[in-house]
Amino acid sequence: GQMLLMRALRIMGKGKGCLEFFMDRKSAKYSIQALAEVGEKYGKPFGTWLGPSALAFIIRDVFTEAAVEVIIDQVIDEDAIYSHFDGEGEGSLLVLIPFMLGLGRINEDNEDFLHQCLASPYSAGICGGTPNHALYVVGHSKAASAVVCLDPHTTQPAFTSLSSLGTTASHSLEYVAHLDPSCLLSFLVRSKRQAQALVETLSATTLKNSKWPLFSKGKPTITLDSDLDVDGWDE
Repeated sequence: GQMLLMRALRIMGKGKGCLEFFMDRKSAKYSIQALAEVGEKYGKPFGTWLGPSALAFIIRDVFTEAAVEVIIDQVIDEDAIYSHFDGEGEGSLLVLIPFMLGLGRINEDNEDFLHQCLASPYSAGICGGTPNHALYVVGHSKAASAVVCLDPHTTQPAFTSLSSLGTTASHSLEYVAHLDPSCLLSFLVRSKRQAQALVETLSATTLKNSKWPLFSKGKPTITLDSDLDVDGWDE
């Protein structure tokens, strides 16, 4: 989750000015401690694995540098998305989509969709990984049927001041077949025009062997501001 937030900030040109938000202390708004505290609101005690849905709602609650819209059940609420932009069509919006890319494993058709998401000019990466091993997906190779991942579990000294900031990152190439199908897709758009382009692309996306679009336009049946039980959504 932290890697996704930093990627969004960097896309908006705010990365370097927001480093202190990620320090290892509870008062830092994007610290592990702060994210875990919000997770308790959704029945996720500290140390509990966060599935894509729980992580999406936590990010929605804490991220203040841009508006956040969570798409549930593959229903795109255009009114909600476009409401985040002013009369001139300006604004920044982080779109989060908890998604299942298959049952048990990522099937071939959904793998094509995974590559399409990462190739999007609005992609902010994918939170996913392997069973019991979360990864942040930042790139892909369709020819190799693989993705480029950053591993948040790489041990580094505590980040308590700007001078203690580590400069190393662990990245790896993972075969798509080894990834868990449960993931969190993310996109960052910086104008209403970009948001419209993203909506049209998503709503027109079909799997290779299906004529039905993956996403529909409409009003979601789930009220996202009510008390949420996200456990079932991530199974």
